[in-house]
Amino acid sequence: MSHRTTLHISTAIAFMEGYRARGLSTAQLLLKVGEDPELLEREDGRFPISKLGNLIAQISHDLRDETLGFLQRPTPPGGLEMWIHSSITSRTLGEAFKRWIRFWRLVHEDQRTTLSVVGDEVRVATSFLRDDDVDRSSFATWEMFLMLRLASWMIGKPLLLDRLYFTFHKPADPDDYYDMFPARHYFDHHENCIVFNRRYLDMPIVQPPEHVPDFVANLPHLMSVQRVDQSLTAQIRRMVQAVDEGEDITLGDIAARLNRSEDTVRRHLKAEGSAFSEIKESVRRDMAVYHLECLNTPVSQIAYMLGFSEPSAFNRAFKRWTGQAPGDYRASLQSAPNPAVDDNDTTT
Repeated sequence: MSHRTTLHISTAIAFMEGYRARGLSTAQLLLKVGEDPELLEREDGRFPISKLGNLIAQISHDLRDETLGFLQRPTPPGGLEMWIHSSITSRTLGEAFKRWIRFWRLVHEDQRTTLSVVGDEVRVATSFLRDDDVDRSSFATWEMFLMLRLASWMIGKPLLLDRLYFTFHKPADPDDYYDMFPARHYFDHHENCIVFNRRYLDMPIVQPPEHVPDFVANLPHLMSVQRVDQSLTAQIRRMVQAVDEGEDITLGDIAARLNRSEDTVRRHLKAEGSAFSEIKESVRRDMAVYHLECLNTPVSQIAYMLGFSEPSAFNRAFKRWTGQAPGDYRASLQSAPNPAVDDNDTTT
């Protein structure tokens, strides 16, 4: 796993877009966080990840807006804490997501968030309703990151993503996305969206309300101190995803790479609310969708690559996963924008 200490300057600049749109000086902003404003002029400039939290906190402070100037109506100090408090007494994560969405709709009319369940898949999607020239790529990434880390914190287990979609172009640091979200990423999509298994919706909320202030105190710095998903679930998903298509990988193989026993790996995964079979199934779903969305791979060949004995078995599994047969799923993509996948994330 990589441990980057800097980000391409374009990422930091995108975080400052709301600040710039409010007529404030981004050069002065960099000075406030102890960085040289000349970074703004360097195409190969790098911004320290350790200072990203300071940058976010400074923008929020100067604008008195916890959504960093990207939405029409500011989110005043304490707004995100109230957002979390609105859901912390939920029984399940599914109920919490619904409360998040209702709260956000009350506050921000220029962003739409939806939750849909089709087959075994949950899609939580956001889109911006304002048509302007503000680059919201870093803000959209930050929202997805916050939503994922908050959900994992609330249920006390890492939420395993199947894949992600983003509306913006492939960034200068695509590998950084794989550190934050160990799943395949699709860019140039019509909405920002995370996809995960519906079983997570039934998981109980384990965090009490009195723990919310401590979580909120670290919000600006989450993308610095918790940027890399270091859970065992994420590590193993990266290993499984990197295996050549059609090649099987066993729990014994994973244990050997981690220099642990199979029982130890199994026990630690269980503590994270996961299992090796679920990780492999998640990767298989992701590979199937990738071949249907981005490649012209025949369904029969996809079935063979994923280890199904015959195409009909794959058809049944895919319909269980997504609510559609593979052919219908591929046909439905013809009327939607074609997402560009980042192939640097995985071996395909």
